Amino acid sequence: MESGPSEVILRAVGRLIPAACREEVLGDMRERCGSTREFLGEASHVVPLVIVSRVRRTSDPLLLLMDAVMAYTAFFTATWWLERSVLYSEWGLIRLAIPVAGMLLALVLADAYSDPKKRWPGRPLLGVVLGTALAFASQLALGPWALPRVAMIWGAGMAMLLVSTMRMMFPPAADQAQVAKIPAFWVKLDAVSLGLRRPAAIYVLLVVAAVVGFAVARLWR
Repeated sequence: MESGPSEVILRAVGRLIPAACREEVLGDMRERCGSTREFLGEASHVVPLVIVSRVRRTSDPLLLLMDAVMAYTAFFTATWWLERSVLYSEWGLIRLAIPVAGMLLALVLADAYSDPKKRWPGRPLLGVVLGTALAFASQLALGPWALPRVAMIWGAGMAMLLVSTMRMMFPPAADQAQVAKIPAFWVKLDAVSLGLRRPAAIYVLLVVAAVVGFAVARLWR
């Protein structure tokens, strides 16, 4: 009779769980399950819920919106200068949103799976690099819907620059569960800092939106 899941299964499932809550979730599941089959059955519905919960706690809707606007502006500008006919084609503007969606997905997952105990200066850029890779990967499956190569390369390059700058200026908010043991004074300071960043973020978002609106107006003039 099995005494629990094998170590190989534990490590494999553990890789799917965000680092911030990996030990707790794996420990609880291991205690409840007496066999590998029971463990895999519970993991099939517990792990997705844990990932969604972690995404909700680490994602900032305003910052994601700013990242989306920045990335879309980059692809729009590159296509405007290099392959303008794409913008006049059917669903042209929708095609620009596909690589942007890939970048946002990678950013969200990178934030969710980041380990709060391991902080290093380049961590905000990791999601941008993964997002760019996922944006290129999404183009491989689109066929005729894919952006022209030159527009994709230049757009992705500008998007990396803009989004990485944005994430360095406005890093994602810290997970509240990780700051529970920090003195209240420092938590208040962090809240004040976040409050000061919000108006600046809104200002940047409005400026970029105005630029995009002007470019669209010129396009259909």
